[in-house]
Amino acid sequence: MTANAKKLVLFLAGLAYKRFGDKLADEQEVAAGLSDMIIDIFLAESALLRATKAREQGHGTAAALNLALIFTNDAAERWGFQARRVLPVISEDDELRIHLGIVRRLLRWQPLNGVGMRRWIAHRLCEAGSYPALLSIKEGKPPSRAAENERVC
Repeated sequence: MTANAKKLVLFLAGLAYKRFGDKLADEQEVAAGLSDMIIDIFLAESALLRATKAREQGHGTAAALNLALIFTNDAAERWGFQARRVLPVISEDDELRIHLGIVRRLLRWQPLNGVGMRRWIAHRLCEAGSYPALLSIKEGKPPSRAAENERVC
């Protein structure tokens, strides 16, 4: 998912530079949208890599990986929003429709059950008592649909 998000940022930055050239620095809204996307990509990729690496080394927990997945899931929505906000500034009419199609293809993903995952994490947090303790608990199944209906604390 983050690989396609990187492609999307490069695509949008290329279009913006093609449209504005050296005056791109004056287009603060476009620069802000691209910057927000880049920051979210860095954070998502870092969280996923760190949680995966820790898990492979036997130090990671299901909670840490789920937190990273929730962030990435939410970030994917923000990537699409930023792209749809920036594109109309960069292109128009038929070109805009074509570019929006590219955005849809690059950000094709199936959303996770974020509500269930958050409830599972909240339940585990109540059991653990603190955030650091939550990340040190190694057992526990990943969230499922049943987790959505569980009461928290």
